[in-house]
Amino acid sequence: MKKFNLSKKLLALVLTLAALFTVLCGCADPNPDAIKGTATVVIAETETKTFSINFEDAKLTKNSNAYDLLAYLHEKENLALETTDGAYGKSLNKVGQLVNGADGKYIYVYTSVEQDFDVSAYATTVTYDNKTLTSSGVSISSMHITDGCIIYITLITF
Repeated sequence: MKKFNLSKKLLALVLTLAALFTVLCGCADPNPDAIKGTATVVIAETETKTFSINFEDAKLTKNSNAYDLLAYLHEKENLALETTDGAYGKSLNKVGQLVNGADGKYIYVYTSVEQDFDVSAYATTVTYDNKTLTSSGVSISSMHITDGCIIYITLITF
C-alpha cells in the first residue's frame, strides 16, 4: 500500500513539474534579440518620401543596421535599392530615384544617431523636422538604429 501511495505521489510530482515546465517554456520570447521602436527614413528626391518603420514589423534585431531598414523598404514598399559591398561595408548606388554619380551628384546619408556622426572636418548637417542631423561617418551597413532615429538620404555635389 505504501509503494502505491509513493508511486502516486511521484507521478503527481512529475506531472506537476512537466506542466510547470510547459507553461514556462510557452512564455519564453521566441526572438530574444528582437528590438522595439520605430525609425524614420527620409529619401530626399524631387518629392521627399518619408517612411516610418516599426522594428517589430520589420523583424529587426539588436544586430540590425540602417541598411536593414532600406532592405525592408525595398521588399515592402518596392523602393529601388542597389548597393556595392566594399572594404568598409555596403555603399549605396541607388535609393529610390537617387543615383550615385549621376550628373556629378552623390548619395549622402545623414543620421540622428550620434555614434555614427562624421567627426571629421568634412561633417555637414541638415535640419529635418526641427532636428539637426549630421552626415554619417560610416557605411549604411555599419550605421546603428535606435528607437526614434532618423536616416536622411539625399544627393550632394562635391
